[in-house]
Amino acid sequence: MAKVALRKAEKQLTQHGTPELEQQVQQLKQAAEQAEQQLTQAQTTESSSATPEAAPATADDELKKAKIKLAMQRAALRKAEKNQAEEAELEQLRSALSAAEQQLAKLEAANTP
Repeated sequence: MAKVALRKAEKQLTQHGTPELEQQVQQLKQAAEQAEQQLTQAQTTESSSATPEAAPATADDELKKAKIKLAMQRAALRKAEKNQAEEAELEQLRSALSAAEQQLAKLEAANTP
């Protein structure tokens, strides 16, 4: 995102060429370089930290995904109700919400010791 902002600022600088824009371009260049360095560090750390604890992480990931899916289903149902959708669509969304709730309950039960 820093690169996008930098490109926009550089384009404005070529068109308008004010000292403020020149200063902003310099700041954005520094921010882009820092962001790129942080990304490189994060990628290096991530690849070197591959641990044998991958199995518990996947269970946590599945649980997180199930929670997100449940929240998305709730939001979709609320949106449809707000927009006064047809009953067939509402029923389908309710069914999907119920399935998401059941999946989350199943994963939580399997995840508790």
